[in-house]
Amino acid sequence: MGIAPYIGDYGDTHTWLMLEVEHNPKGKEEFIVTPLIRLFKDVYMLEAGVSSNEDILLNAVIRF
Repeated sequence: MGIAPYIGDYGDTHTWLMLEVEHNPKGKEEFIVTPLIRLFKDVYMLEAGVSSNEDILLNAVIRF
């Protein structure tokens, strides 16, 4: 689930505030919640966050 706090024009940096929820009834923790920020600019995407079990999430994508 996510929300874009503003509307940008083409070529602007676009920001999404996201909330990722994982459900695993048989896992050590039944629910894991990860708030994250996702940034888009041209062909680049970067997202970062920290989950409720203190795991770090960091992803980068370059499209070509």
